[in-house]
Amino acid sequence: MEKGLIGAFAQEKIKNALKDIKNKKEEKKESIRRLIALIGEPVISSKMEQFFFEKFGHSVNEKNLDERIAILKRELSEAENQKNNA
Repeated sequence: MEKGLIGAFAQEKIKNALKDIKNKKEEKKESIRRLIALIGEPVISSKMEQFFFEKFGHSVNEKNLDERIAILKRELSEAENQKNNA
């Protein structure tokens, strides 16, 4: 992530979230989940989500599933728009 397409602000937020995940900061758990849901790059968001679940465990509940469904719907919509505009 040193010299990529990601902005400095986003890079700093992601780095801080990764530190919080590594240190298992329970009080930051929900804000980390929200940040992961906002990340539009599928590779980064899926890796962060994987790391999150490795540290905090799988806590599948309706809210998490709804967030994941919303993300996937948004990605599907974006892909369909790109396909239609190509």
